[in-house]
Amino acid sequence: MIHSNAVNICVLIVDDDHYFNANVLGYALERRGFEVLHAYTVKEFEDHWESADVIVLDIRLPDKEGEPIDPWGVLKALKRLQDAHSEATPSQLGRCIIRSAHTQEDSKRAGVPLPTCLKWFGPDAPFSVLLEAVRSATEGGGQP
Repeated sequence: MIHSNAVNICVLIVDDDHYFNANVLGYALERRGFEVLHAYTVKEFEDHWESADVIVLDIRLPDKEGEPIDPWGVLKALKRLQDAHSEATPSQLGRCIIRSAHTQEDSKRAGVPLPTCLKWFGPDAPFSVLLEAVRSATEGGGQP
């Protein structure tokens, strides 16, 4: 499913910030030739992850539209999916790039098990670094 150029590479952006998801990161990736899927809730992430080659996600999302935000919802869902496929983890579950105000240390202090991910960026990470992480995740399989 992974190709040397962006054509036919699908990136799932999981972020409840509709503007960032669609108009910033989504637009930038589409302009670079990536196919982009959007998820704004944990449920939508769980419904669409299999269609993606790379997943960029925030971890603070509601389970469903209109519900309160779970600070660790997507992280828990990602860990559940990785554990459920422990014998042969689908490649896209290893090609996750987290973009969140929460840090890995915050997750550990909260007792939330960390899933495997390629990169973990804060919200102030330069946009070019995030785009480079997506691009490099698609080269050579991008496994952690």
